[in-house]
Amino acid sequence: MPCGDGLHFGYERDLDVSILEDRGAAYAWPPPGWTSGMIIFRSGQAALASILQFVAATWGDRRTLSVAHVGAYFETMALLDAWPRRSLRPVPASVVSADVVIGELVWCNGCFAATERLPRARHVLPLDTTIVGPAHDLGPCLAAAADDCEVAIAFSSGLKLDQAGLELANVGIVRLLVRDGAHRRAAAIAGRLRQLRGLMATGLTLDELSALSAHGLSIAPMSTTTPRPSSPTPGAGAVDRPRLGRLRAALPSLGIGIRCRCPVLRPSTPRGIACPLPASG
Repeated sequence: MPCGDGLHFGYERDLDVSILEDRGAAYAWPPPGWTSGMIIFRSGQAALASILQFVAATWGDRRTLSVAHVGAYFETMALLDAWPRRSLRPVPASVVSADVVIGELVWCNGCFAATERLPRARHVLPLDTTIVGPAHDLGPCLAAAADDCEVAIAFSSGLKLDQAGLELANVGIVRLLVRDGAHRRAAAIAGRLRQLRGLMATGLTLDELSALSAHGLSIAPMSTTTPRPSSPTPGAGAVDRPRLGRLRAALPSLGIGIRCRCPVLRPSTPRGIACPLPASG
């Protein structure tokens, strides 16, 4: 592989992407009281599709699950609408609690807005962290997990705040969060999500893995600043220029040519005010 590691290549749909997943500890620290692991998918939407399949099979095999979606991403709503109501039944975001709570911490529907409240999640708490990035403190959000809810799943599209803005390949990044002491369950859930990834063909292809594992590139946020606890608003990202230089040097071996565009979110966009497109350069 371009990163220097070897890979046993068999069936591409079951491609071993541990080269990237083993970097999970450096990607984001779990909040106190929780343990985390990383599972890589082909895109954020592929990740959510697999998560919903896992949730329905695990908690909804004998009953209908109520699902509260707190956010506005149209493809998340479309994906939920594709499920039969006897499996996943949408409920308003204003409810006190639901079996499954899908929370978008910051969302955009023509303008940026921050989620101010999450209903109580009785079984599982999927969190879309695409626009806040991995440095965001999830501790306050995990308070929405009921006492008997041991599982939260943070998922994101790696095209937004990862890869230093280079967009070498689409990637969905899942952080499986379980309460301390539930390590066996964490391993079982991670194994099941990887199994679903292979069955549903929602994993990376070999060329995508090659690009993402290139020397100098570690799946990491654009921002290299210290996390700001409990902040619901996305801040500006800082491009890691030394990593960018090493990555540019490695790309010719992959046959990839790029014109660098590093869009960065503008800081402190007020709630309810349209956010202009970032300037590119």
